[in-house]
Amino acid sequence: MATKDNENRPCEARQGVYNQEARLNTAFVVPFDPAEDQDDGTTIRRPAMSSRGLKEPFPLWRPADEWENPIWGWMLINYANQGLQLFLQDGTFYREVRLPGRNGTQSLQTWEPFGPPIKDPDLTKKPTRQLVQLQLLVARFQDEAFLRDFWAMAVRAANKMEPAPNAFSDFSNALIGRPLALAHAGWSLELARLPLSKQAVGDSQTSEPLSKYVFDIKVGNASSGFDGLVGVFDCEAAPGQQDLGLVLDKVYSDFDHDPSSPTTSQPALPSMASDGNRLDDSPKRILPSKKIPLRAFYISPENDDGNRRRNPELVVRGVLMDPFSPIHTYSDSLPVQELVLPAWTWQRTLANIKAFLHLGPLVVTQDVPPAIAPGQELRSETPVVLPDIDSKSELEAVRLPVLGNSDWAWLQPCYPDSKGAAGVEGEDSKRGKTNGE
Repeated sequence: MATKDNENRPCEARQGVYNQEARLNTAFVVPFDPAEDQDDGTTIRRPAMSSRGLKEPFPLWRPADEWENPIWGWMLINYANQGLQLFLQDGTFYREVRLPGRNGTQSLQTWEPFGPPIKDPDLTKKPTRQLVQLQLLVARFQDEAFLRDFWAMAVRAANKMEPAPNAFSDFSNALIGRPLALAHAGWSLELARLPLSKQAVGDSQTSEPLSKYVFDIKVGNASSGFDGLVGVFDCEAAPGQQDLGLVLDKVYSDFDHDPSSPTTSQPALPSMASDGNRLDDSPKRILPSKKIPLRAFYISPENDDGNRRRNPELVVRGVLMDPFSPIHTYSDSLPVQELVLPAWTWQRTLANIKAFLHLGPLVVTQDVPPAIAPGQELRSETPVVLPDIDSKSELEAVRLPVLGNSDWAWLQPCYPDSKGAAGVEGEDSKRGKTNGE
C-alpha cells in the first residue's frame, strides 16, 4: 500500500504479519493418573520423558476420550420445594439441599430417601474424587446467601435455555425440574509453527517472547438461548488427590443478576434470610463471568509424545451446563469453538434418576407401619411402585391426590430394626416425614 514518510514524500509500505496461524483447543477433561490410566501406553513413555527433564503435575488433566463420560455429577432444579437435588455420575441420588431451613438451609441425610447404592456399598467409606467434590459442594450450600444466589442463577439460566429435546419428556424427572450437568472443560492456544521472531539486522531492542503474551477468551453466551453454559468455577491446575480441585468460594456466570428491563419478572428468590434480615448487603458469591487468559505454545510434530506435552497447557475450569446444549468459546481472532456433550452421556443417567418431591402433611385414616418390612426398604436401583396391600391387614397405602397421569407412591420414613427411636437416624427421619413421591 502507499503511504508517506516523515518528510511527506510518497513511499511504498506493506503491512507486516501481526498474527500467527493457531488453533483453539477445547475439550472436556478428566483427571489423569499415570499410575491408573495405562490403556494409552503413557506409562511406557514416562521414563523416557523423565530423562529429558520434563516436569508435569501429578496427577493432571487430559481430554476425555470418546467413550469416557466427562460428567462427574448432576444437579436437578426442584422447583416445587426450592431445592437442588444432587446425583452421582450414573444418576444415583446423593443428597438434596432446600430453602429455607431452620439454620438457613435444609439438607437431607446422605442417600435419603433411598438407601446407599448396592453396587458400591463401600462408597461412603472410600469415596471417589467425584463424591468428595459433591460433599464439598453440599457443605458450601450450607451458606444460605450462597444457596439463594446459586438457585437464582440456575433458574435464570433455565428460563433462558432452549427447550429440552423431546426425549427428555420420557423421563420422570422432567416433572420436577431442569437437569444440569457438572463437568470440567479445558482450553489451550496452540501455534502451528514456532513463534515469529524479529529478523532486523543490528536491532538491539529486545521484544517480549510470544509466550509472555496473554490472549483472553470468552466462554458462554447468555444473550442466545443456544448456549448451555450456566456457571464457571475456578479450578486448581491439577486435580487434588482426594477431590476434583474446584474452588467453590465464588461462581462466575452471565446469569448473576436479573436482566434490567421494564418487563422483567420478579427475582427468582427474594433477598431475605431465614431470620428476616435482608441479604443485599452481603458480599456477592455469584459474580459476572470473566475472561479466561491463555498463553500460546508450540509443540513440534516430530515429538512422539505430543499429547502428553499438550495436556499441561490446558487451562481447566469447572462448568455447570445444560447437557442438551453446547458451550461456545469466543476469541478476538479465531473461529468460535463449540463444545457439546454426546447424547449417550445423559440418556442412561436421566433414565436412572428418580423423581421425588416433598409434600404434606396428609390426613390418613389409619397409621402407617412402624418399621420397615423385609424387602420394602427403598433403594435407588429398584423401581418405585405402589405396594401390594393385603386385604386382611389393618394397614393400607397412603393415598395421594391425583398428580397428572402418573402413579405416585408415598415414601414413609421408618426406623430400621437395628436402631432405636432415640437414635440420630430416627431424629433425622422424623424431620423428613413429609417426603413423598
